[in-house]
Amino acid sequence: MAKKAKTAKPAKPAKAAKPKARNEKPAKAAKPKPTAEQMSDDQRRVLLFNHKRKVKPLIAAKKLADANLQKQYELAKKEGITKKQIETAILLETEEGHEKLKAQVQHILDIDRWMGKELGTQLELFTKDSAAERDFDAGKRAALDDEIRKPPEHLSQAGQQRWLAGYAEGIEQINKTRETGFKPLGEVALGVMADAAGAEAVDSLAQPDHQAAA
Repeated sequence: MAKKAKTAKPAKPAKAAKPKARNEKPAKAAKPKPTAEQMSDDQRRVLLFNHKRKVKPLIAAKKLADANLQKQYELAKKEGITKKQIETAILLETEEGHEKLKAQVQHILDIDRWMGKELGTQLELFTKDSAAERDFDAGKRAALDDEIRKPPEHLSQAGQQRWLAGYAEGIEQINKTRETGFKPLGEVALGVMADAAGAEAVDSLAQPDHQAAA
């Protein structure tokens, strides 16, 4: 007799995974902070003294910082550098500041052109620096700004050498300026005259008229 074919048994349904028991308690909703109108007079008084303690030293620090800033501006002015020049240099360190100053310059050039003047044309004659000059000046600026002696990697080998040469000249200028003791421009000018014409010429300029006549 032929054997009967076995019928496949239906697959048992997979048991649903039991949810894990959670021991964590639901976080309590944070209570909303009372508004100023809801606070008592004592609560507002506590906050006043709390904020006063935090603000008072900040005011003192700002006052000291403002005084130090003003002294630095005064020192710079004595050495021939104006507050406006410093602020302009700081603005040019950021892209936003650069765009702001660029718009101001363009505004002036537009009016100059409308008035039929030649300021824009004259400026073009002084702004056509070669790539070599730009590399050299970039290194010089880096030295003057106390940056590390490392030329940008995107420059060619020749460009990096020009950058390093500019950096060396910047360091040399810093050292020469320090030798003068950061004197006002008038005193520095007398020193230059002494080198060029000799000490006697400077002495005659420094003496009063009646002494020179004697």
